[in-house]
Amino acid sequence: MTKAHLSIVLFVGVLLLTACARGESSSSDAEKAGDSAVLYAENFDDGESCFDPTMADFAVLSIENGELIININESSKFAWSPCEDVVLDNFTFEMDVYDDTSVEGFHFFGLQIRKEPGEDRSRQYYLIRFGLGEDPTPASCAALATDSTWIDNLTESPSDDSCWVDLPEPIQPGEWNHIEITANGPVLTFEVNGNFVASVNDSRLTQGTIALFAGTHEADSARVKIDNIRITALEE
Repeated sequence: MTKAHLSIVLFVGVLLLTACARGESSSSDAEKAGDSAVLYAENFDDGESCFDPTMADFAVLSIENGELIININESSKFAWSPCEDVVLDNFTFEMDVYDDTSVEGFHFFGLQIRKEPGEDRSRQYYLIRFGLGEDPTPASCAALATDSTWIDNLTESPSDDSCWVDLPEPIQPGEWNHIEITANGPVLTFEVNGNFVASVNDSRLTQGTIALFAGTHEADSARVKIDNIRITALEE
């Protein structure tokens, strides 16, 4: 985003502090900057993004063909792509996700929200995960966590003490799926493909940054593609 566009965004009160804000492919940056309801829009078309694609020994994060790709090549690993420039409190977050994992085994992807400022691994955030087991059993999970510690389950499985709850409709591997997460005060609500999944109430975190992520649990690898991110302000 140019400095001119950024000044327009700040002028209309958008919470984007500094980022490469872009609209959908049919809309220009100027049109999106002029829409006060849109806090951030991203389609990864020009290879630049607020979401930082990083590399590790076990994972490669990249922007290719207008998509953010998270590719993990070991089991029991967790890789994330943070957007440190966007600080949010109440909002609706939407994205399209394509599970391109070629091996069987439980793996997951999702969003960290209201992440506390700083760089150490002890900062807290809400973690919302969507997974597909080898059954396949589609499920979702919400929790309070840090990069190194699981603090508390926000959703509870009816059959055990885990946070995983069944989805009303499967997340289809090999297809694009639409995920929507709303943070409205202490209430966090999430949907998959227009279907309500769960709503939880927790007031410990009120604002913070966001990060995209994917992880392996029992799977030896995972590959997830993300596109068409859109963050909008809630109407007062």
